[in-house]
Amino acid sequence: MEEKDINEAYELVGRVTHTLCEDYDPLAVAAVLMVMGMRIYKTVLDDSEYSQIIQDVVARQDKVFPLEVRSTRGFD
Repeated sequence: MEEKDINEAYELVGRVTHTLCEDYDPLAVAAVLMVMGMRIYKTVLDDSEYSQIIQDVVARQDKVFPLEVRSTRGFD
């Protein structure tokens, strides 16, 4: 996995997320994105790796920062 690919995917998903948050409840968007990410992990990782990545996400919860509000419903 190349850093360039990660950055490009991050930017693309970020733009789509902002658009979705303008049109839908941001909590619904977050729930869908979280489930989709977990489904991808479940598909490509074995059970042990899946459990580890979920534990890693929970362990790093204090390192996640909120999006900046762009409009009444959108975010940056």
